Amino acid sequence: MELKNLPWPKIKKIALWIGLGLVVLGIVLFALRTPIMKYMVSNKVRSFNEKHNADVKVINPHFTGILTLNFDEIVIKPIDNDTLINIDNLSIKINPLRLLMARLSITNLKADNININVLRDSTGNNYTFLYKSVNKEEPSSTSSSSYERRVSRLMDLFFDILPSDIHIKKFDFLINTRGHKVYATVPKFDISSGIIDLNTLVTENDSTTNYKIVGDINTWINKAYVKVYAANAPSATIPFISYKFNAKVSFDTLAFGIDNSGYSHGKYQLEGNAMFDGLKVQHRKIAMQEVNLDKGSLNYVVNFGKDFVELDSATVINFNKLTFSPYAKYRSKPNRFVALSLNKDFFPAQDLFSSLPEGIFSTVRGLEVNGELAYHLKFEADWNNLKDLVFESELRSQNFSIKKYGDVVYPYINGPFQYTFYDNGVPSRTFPVGEDNPNFRRLDQIPPVLQYAVMFSEDGNFFGHRGFLIDAFRASLIRNIQAGRFARGGSTITMQLVKNIYLSRNKTIARKLEEALITWLIERQHLVSKQRMLEIYLNIIEWGPGVFGANEAAEFYFNKDVSRLTTSEAIFMASIIPRPKKFFYSFSDSGSLRHNMAGYYRLIASKMLRKGIISQEEFDMIVPNVRLDGMAKAYLREPLINLSDTLLLREDEEEMPVEDTPPATQTN
Repeated sequence: MELKNLPWPKIKKIALWIGLGLVVLGIVLFALRTPIMKYMVSNKVRSFNEKHNADVKVINPHFTGILTLNFDEIVIKPIDNDTLINIDNLSIKINPLRLLMARLSITNLKADNININVLRDSTGNNYTFLYKSVNKEEPSSTSSSSYERRVSRLMDLFFDILPSDIHIKKFDFLINTRGHKVYATVPKFDISSGIIDLNTLVTENDSTTNYKIVGDINTWINKAYVKVYAANAPSATIPFISYKFNAKVSFDTLAFGIDNSGYSHGKYQLEGNAMFDGLKVQHRKIAMQEVNLDKGSLNYVVNFGKDFVELDSATVINFNKLTFSPYAKYRSKPNRFVALSLNKDFFPAQDLFSSLPEGIFSTVRGLEVNGELAYHLKFEADWNNLKDLVFESELRSQNFSIKKYGDVVYPYINGPFQYTFYDNGVPSRTFPVGEDNPNFRRLDQIPPVLQYAVMFSEDGNFFGHRGFLIDAFRASLIRNIQAGRFARGGSTITMQLVKNIYLSRNKTIARKLEEALITWLIERQHLVSKQRMLEIYLNIIEWGPGVFGANEAAEFYFNKDVSRLTTSEAIFMASIIPRPKKFFYSFSDSGSLRHNMAGYYRLIASKMLRKGIISQEEFDMIVPNVRLDGMAKAYLREPLINLSDTLLLREDEEEMPVEDTPPATQTN
């Protein structure tokens, strides 16, 4: 019988009975809520302990009131190690409105004590059990989950679990890694109505810093903002960084905020902001001294899809006087794919040089310029199709000129100067570059076969590029990605000169960036001619143990002036530039060149033939062998070991394009 055909009194009677039934069910559930909760908690704890080899204990879970859960004690620990988390007298209040939406949300949290103790030593640790299952074959719950779902769940969990009111009498946190301890305590952990105002005492190596943490959290609109600074000192140091990474990171103020999150156009989007003030970083791979990054801010937009993470081009970064909007993307499927792009339209050139951090770019410090600059960067790489890797980088200028040099006047090398060679960062030898040096040779005194053998080996398009070889750098990127390490560089002769003359030999990120900037200045402003650069290069490069310059090398290897070198001898000298101190690895026990040098000889000689530097007859007469008549032959008596250190070009190595114009000679 259909309900609409029933008489109204009967309908009211049915509704009354349903209502009474629900009331009775509610009363029963209310009366049994504690036993039901204990049963559910017990099952969950038992299941977790079995799956994760854990010894989690939840003591006396019970209700007070309608929606307040209480726990006398919660202990989270692995079976075979110390306690990770201990909580005493925990009380949490559930949000009834979100409970109606089937979301468990906490509005209030109280506890007498929360103690977190993270331990790691030679025998293991007490935290990986949380995500490691005893059943090795059991798939992870997130292994097939998309990035968007993971982040969406994480954000919902964060804002649901994080209450707007927290009152903890004492909160302690300890990280103990192989005896190195970082201890943090919040004497009174109080957050009221989402307002954060906490003092956190952090002790490391007997030094204590009072971190002030302020901000606000709004769990209804998923918005949060936190700012951290030192309350008892001008700046604060981030703990544990020194121990873990042998680095130091300090700051005056750090801040991070989440402004908006949710799905937009089929992607999960996260928007927010971050800033730093007085950020200083010190690490030997970044720079040899402390780098002061000063001020910076970020308004970010990050998109998460099923198989990708994307930094949206709506992101805006402010760094000192610079503002730019980068784009980046990482895709995991079907192939690993990485993209990065940056397009900065023309802006005052001085803004770039005024924004360079203190502690790096030392030779550029104080440089004053006119005009405008623009920058374009594009990088795309599919790990399964690296041959199509895209790399574009261009710094353009208009009306650019140098008004005033900084600490270094770069054109000083146009005249005679003193050059100092550094060996492992230590000054090894200083000598004049000019006529005062009896071994100095003008470019017109150095035979073309040596000039071109060196250029074809080191920088085939030296006279055609403007300081950078994008194709060579792209090839080095492909080689390094394939090798999974730094296996090949893309430096031009100009860049090598800049490194050797103006900069330290320390292999840091800062030095490489400064090297690129100085190279751009020298080439674009024509501060030093190409001919002069090649002349200096051939007169200062290390060509053997304690041997510098082409003429010293010719005497050391062949007991002759550089002007008398044969084509075979010139090719040999070019081959040892990458590893000059280990030139003897190129020779066999009999004193002749090893057979694998034949491919290198054919490569360089064929390039010189095509260029017209040698004739076909000369090419046919070239033999991949040389006779050492100088002091170098004494080194051949030493044991030849570690032959893998020998660096030779392969026959199939990619050729550099060669400019058609030969190098003009120059007299200084």
